Order: sequence, then structure tokens, then C-alpha cells
Amino acid sequence: MAINPNTAYPDNTAAPNANYPQGSARNVTTPGDNTGTPFDEAWVNDVWGLLQRTIRLAIMTPSGTPDNAVVSQYGQALTNMLGPIETTHIATGSNDAYTLTASLHREPWADLNTAQYGNVITFWPLNNSGNTGAFTVDVDSLGPQPLVDRFGDPLKKGAIRYGKRVSAWWDNNNSRFVLSDPGADIEYQETLALKHQNAIINGNQRIWQRGIGPFANSAGAQYTADRWLTDVNNGTISTTRQTFADDQSDVPGGPQFYASHDMTALINSATSYARISTRIENVRRFKGQRVAYSLWLKSSALRDITIEFRQHFGTGGSAAVTAIGADKQIVNVAWQRITGTLIIPDFPASTTLGTTEKDDYLEMIIWLGAGSNYDVRTDTLGHQNAFTLDLAQVALVPGEYAPRFDATAEEDTYRKCCRYYYNSQYAPPGRINLAARPVLLAASANDLYGNFTLPQHLRRDNPTVTFGDADALAPASGTVVLSSGTAIVRRNSFHGITGTAGLTANTHYELTSIQLDAEL
Repeated sequence: MAINPNTAYPDNTAAPNANYPQGSARNVTTPGDNTGTPFDEAWVNDVWGLLQRTIRLAIMTPSGTPDNAVVSQYGQALTNMLGPIETTHIATGSNDAYTLTASLHREPWADLNTAQYGNVITFWPLNNSGNTGAFTVDVDSLGPQPLVDRFGDPLKKGAIRYGKRVSAWWDNNNSRFVLSDPGADIEYQETLALKHQNAIINGNQRIWQRGIGPFANSAGAQYTADRWLTDVNNGTISTTRQTFADDQSDVPGGPQFYASHDMTALINSATSYARISTRIENVRRFKGQRVAYSLWLKSSALRDITIEFRQHFGTGGSAAVTAIGADKQIVNVAWQRITGTLIIPDFPASTTLGTTEKDDYLEMIIWLGAGSNYDVRTDTLGHQNAFTLDLAQVALVPGEYAPRFDATAEEDTYRKCCRYYYNSQYAPPGRINLAARPVLLAASANDLYGNFTLPQHLRRDNPTVTFGDADALAPASGTVVLSSGTAIVRRNSFHGITGTAGLTANTHYELTSIQLDAEL
């Protein structure tokens, strides 16, 4: 397909040699003698064809601007086809951030910010000198450039395995390096959710057995979505379940719901606070281990929040350990993923656990605002004006890699929630409402007995119970309002009610509803 100049122009080219095996161009000997190489369509198209072929193979579109030594589309096309631009070494930077210093073997990066879109660097991190900040890449001393994963999240300590080759490509549109080749070079965050079970139950805010709100809380702790509660002093948080649009793409994984927390009227005082939390049963879980978390947040206005962990040793146990991993973050008005890692400490010397209720737990807390009394726990978050914080897709796993959310099967999440709270009238989203109405036999005017299997073993055998009415079954009739009584629960079975009143002995009754609360 390429022309041979010596064959095409035998009388107008220099003879072939080692430097030019197909001949080379030459000038005329004297003006008008026709010995010089002609300016001819064939060889011009030959050169243009080569250049245009490089553009085509690189899947590029000509810009319409002539190339030069600094900005060259043809050079970029060749670079893309030649493969990775290798680097020599990596050095870590200050304690605030990693700076991956790269020296290129090939083309200098003087035009990093203009024409190097798609170029790849390859580097080898050599050590982890205790730094905790985000990675940046400094190529030929052009200044630190952000290094993110393929989802756009900044890479922090633990995201890159030391001694392994890592590749990244330059994203000119967003002025950052994007990690590539995850299968060979990095244990990506999303694989962790498959390796480790998420410790957060109902992290996708799908199960709401108490209703979908609004739950207005102006004092103390109150549960909202299953396994989630708000806690307020000198303020108000109102929580509602909200639904994602079917075509939304801001939060990956196709979540159906999120929790919206509207904080209003937080008084600016040292003792004020407003926070959201979830409690993980068994305070021993993760002690002495590194954990990583991931959650999606959105705010009605630019606001700070603080994520804190707390070890509660149970009723009658040692004082709680607070301010674990306290990390203040800025939340934007668009959905954003926030990740972090921390070490859950071993127990202090002489720690004792409560034994009466066995209600010890590890708590993950999201602070929306706090007075000065809580500066240590909140990384000096401080008082904040009213705003709404939306929450979705929360995950916590052991290890150094922030997990992608693993959408556990709906039935499994519902079953786990029922260990702590059960509502016989609740049906999880997407399921036919087969509300349970236990049938019990009155042994006396005060006692009902029977057997009803619960979806899950309750956390304790003495839950707090809320009854609906008891409807007498034929041939009897009438309704008894069960205003008092104690439930008999053993593990995953409900056996009856004692200490109520108004029943007719030897009559079967159907309970319209029952709620069993065994929360931490």
C-alpha cells in the first residue's frame, strides 16, 4: 500500500542506502533541470494516509488545529498505540498526603494539561510510611495531580497494595489520574462487600417496620428505619423515607429508598446535639481491627458532618469509649460517596461488660451538629444551621478497603431486622402483605396461650410488647382491648400473653397486631 520513492521517481530521488532503503528526496542540480523530487500527489497522499491512519487507530477526531512540538494529536495517537508510558520509581510524600513521584521514560509531560488525554503511567509504590491522606501523582515535577479510582473516589491509604504495579490514565476533562486495570493491580473496594458481610443491617434503608414517617424527634433517642435511630438534645430531627427515581444514576446499585433527616431548631448551646446512628450488636466485634466504611450522603446546603464510632459495654458495664475515628467531612448538595478507615481499639484495661441485658454494642454515629461539650467526639463540628441530610447505602466491613454496597437479599435483611423489632402487620417492599394475626386460646380472663413462629430469634426473651385488639372467634364474639400484659417469647416463638384482662376463658382470640421490641 505504501509507495517506493525510488521506484515511483527513479530519475528524481537519490539512490537507496542504509539510511533510506527506498531512496531519499533530492533537490534540483540547476533550476529547471527536472532532477529534483517532484511535489507530487502520490507521495503526499502516502504521508497523509499514514498520519490519518494513526488518528483512526487511536479512535480520535482531528481538532482542526495544526500540530506542533507541544500539542500534537498525531503524537498522542502514536503514544496511545504504543501502550503505557513507563515510570522509574515512586517516593512517598508528607504525612498529609501521598505524592507518587514519577519520571517518564518517553515523552515529557509538559503538555499534561492539554493534549495528554488517555496517556497511561505505570508505577510501583514502595512503602507505606504511615500516611493517611489521599494519593496524588507528581509527574516530572509538574505538581500533584489527584489520583482516583474508576468511580471518581479519591484513593487513600490501603487502596494500593505496596510492591504491586499500578497503572493510571490521565483524564484531561477532570484534570486527574484514574486508576486502571483493577483486576491485576488493586483489590478494588467493591469486591470487599462480597468477601465480608456488611456489619450494618438495613444500610440501604429498605425496611421500615415502624412506618415511613415523619418521625419527629425533639428529645432523646428514637428509632426510625429499622436499626437506625435519631438522638437529639435542644433541637429537632424529622425523619422520612424517600424514594429514588427509577432512572437515577447518582447512587449506584439501584437503591429504592433513602432516609431523609430534616434538622431544625438546634439551639446554639454547649449541650446541644443532633445525630443519627446505628448499633451493631456485640461490642467485641472488630475490637483491635481496622475497619472501612462507605456511605452516600446529600445535603440541602453545604454542611459539615462528623462520623464517629462508640463502644458501649452494656448496662452495668464500663463507661463507653467515644471519639473513635472521629472524622469531619463536608457534604455537598449532590449525592456523594464518603469513605473512611479506622482502627476499633482494644478494650481499656479492667473493662467489664454488662451482664443483665447483654445490650453491649458498637455504634456508628453521624453528627449533624453539636455544642462545645462534644468537640472531642465530633472533631469540633460545632453548631450548624438547619439543613436536611439524606442517607443511603451504608456499609462497614473489616479491612482497609472502603466497601461498595452489597445489596443483600430483601428477605435476609428483613429477617435480620426482626431480631430487634417485629411488627406482625408489616410486609417488606415488593411482597404481598400477608399480615400475621396470631390465634390464641384464653386459659382464663387474664391469660392467652398459643404458638406463633417469628421470622427470627429475638435478641432477648423479654421484649417490650405493644398489642392490638383481640377479636373473639366463633362461636364467641366481641373484641377485647389488650391494654396490659406480658408477652411470653422464647427465641423465635411467641407463646402467649399473661396478666391482661377482659378475656373469656376457653375462647379463641385473634390478635389484630403485635409489635415486639428487643432493640439494643
